[in-house]
Amino acid sequence: MEGAPLWIVDPWVLMRDERLSTNARLVLGALCRAAKDDGTVRGGTWLVDWTELHRNSVSSAIKEIRDAGLLEVVEQPRHVGQANIYRLLARSTELEDGASSQRGGS
Repeated sequence: MEGAPLWIVDPWVLMRDERLSTNARLVLGALCRAAKDDGTVRGGTWLVDWTELHRNSVSSAIKEIRDAGLLEVVEQPRHVGQANIYRLLARSTELEDGASSQRGGS
């Protein structure tokens, strides 16, 4: 399964990112679990329900995940009433290379 998206192969690698808070890791785990093969997932109140975080905490976590370069946010017009679409960005080879260098591997 070479080159398969990390959120499918091993989402824990994404969630261990030290730049992320506990809330961001929880939200990222929910997004990984719900993401399609192409990494897209529609946001919405399900994130609040699933994580049991306040909606402001979920929004802060989404920003944190985006700022870490793990997520792209496709904002939907508010008047349409649809939730944003999120796209997970990391692929296994990208993070495995980084993890290997952190462990002292080549």
